[in-house]
Amino acid sequence: MVSFIVAWGVHLNEMSSRCGTLKASPDWHRDMGNERLKAALNPWMRVGTWHTFHPLDEQRFHRALAAAFEVVGLPADAMEFETAMFALAREHHTDVMLHHLDAIEAYAQLAEDISFYLHNTRP
Repeated sequence: MVSFIVAWGVHLNEMSSRCGTLKASPDWHRDMGNERLKAALNPWMRVGTWHTFHPLDEQRFHRALAAAFEVVGLPADAMEFETAMFALAREHHTDVMLHHLDAIEAYAQLAEDISFYLHNTRP
């Protein structure tokens, strides 16, 4: 399967070699959003201590959240964050252990909680 992202935003998921036609993925917008969310979270998650809840890691997390909310909007969904965080953990740190999964779940829920707070207290 060949995946293409065309300049005007159409995500083409499959290319049939038999007939030479392209088939658009119905989830192209979700795929693009997930990649943008991963890019927003990347500065925090590429650091080896991302999961330790150290004050510097939490500061990176909050900065990443600010960028992430620009991508996903408010309020945000914890599952969307979990998916992106798990992908980044595997990408950067290969071995994802139980304590990483616990941290992903906690940080994803925190992201959702913060997003609801920001959404509900907007002027």
